[in-house]
Amino acid sequence: MLTTSLHQIKIAAPIGLHAEEALIINNFEIDVDISFHADIENPLPYADYSSIQAIVKEHMQVGSLIETHVQEIYKALKDTFTEADKIKVCIRKMHPPLDGEVRYAQVCFEH
Repeated sequence: MLTTSLHQIKIAAPIGLHAEEALIINNFEIDVDISFHADIENPLPYADYSSIQAIVKEHMQVGSLIETHVQEIYKALKDTFTEADKIKVCIRKMHPPLDGEVRYAQVCFEH
């Protein structure tokens, strides 16, 4: 198994469940791991980092639920990297507007 990762992709966007979050910019960090079946005797699979970053940026423009963004990013990565055996996408909303200090809220999906 070969895994290509791009972690802590930083995005600022007006994404959030509550109406006021559409007016403010929230900070997010996104992690992507793409795993391929690999055999050391053959050329290893390749996943272009810039393509991964472009997909994440495209799907983190506006919206409400980070669960929806995780799903959209996953689907786009699966369509792009068709030979992938497993893809994991995590989105962290940094310092969510909650009562008290919370470093981040996170949603991950892998399949």
